[in-house]
Amino acid sequence: MFNVENLIINRILRGTLFDKATGEVLFSIDQISDPSLECSGEQVFVNDSMGQKIAAFDRTKDAKFTGSNAVINFGLMAAQLGSDKEVADADKKIIVPAFELIEVKDAAKVTLANEPYGELKYIYSTHSDKSKNKAYPAAMEAGAEAFSITGKEITLPTGAFQVGDYVAVWYDRESAEAVKVTNTAEHFAKGGKFVLEVLAADVCDVNTEYYAYVIFNNAKMDNAVTLTLTNEAKHGFTVNAMQDYCSPTKELFTIAIAK
Repeated sequence: MFNVENLIINRILRGTLFDKATGEVLFSIDQISDPSLECSGEQVFVNDSMGQKIAAFDRTKDAKFTGSNAVINFGLMAAQLGSDKEVADADKKIIVPAFELIEVKDAAKVTLANEPYGELKYIYSTHSDKSKNKAYPAAMEAGAEAFSITGKEITLPTGAFQVGDYVAVWYDRESAEAVKVTNTAEHFAKGGKFVLEVLAADVCDVNTEYYAYVIFNNAKMDNAVTLTLTNEAKHGFTVNAMQDYCSPTKELFTIAIAK
């Protein structure tokens, strides 16, 4: 008979959010650090005539799981933002920004690495430290104060650039090899069934391992997310347990353990 009373936690293996309607995996993350399962609730008190508490009644219970993923995960981010992860292909390209600092090797023209999407309005000369200097607008034909562009080829303003100078160009381009998620004001964090897989061990023998599952049958991702964009960035997240209203037991979460 398998009956566990005490165990110790080795590590979190995986957290997965499922769409409750379809069963599809919305995201699955396996680099979870700083995990914390918090249970809380609301109590109201009855006081006597002196203000001394004489009884307490429970009104609500809450639970949430918080943690950080050691790498930024686009599926997790999409669930937090209430959007979908979009993947580009040859038929559905994604527009992305581009910047090029091009060394002038021909005083008359330079060539971009990609063809701009939409209108390219300005190019810029640079200072000696390669910071932005003078702006030159686009025109049908290049002149002393304007440039023209055909495809990827830019005809430089007449006499404005010499060999060895640099041209700075900001533009948009289409990419068939890109992904994106979008945060909009009209969409909010997704919900679903959240399952947390935990590797645990017997308190008396660490070689005897168990799988513990924390199951939020009615979970809701928290909209709040902070990403520090450095090489030490962690992707923080919070999963709130909602009452499973259609369940006869109204559970917030379940912990199940298997050998």
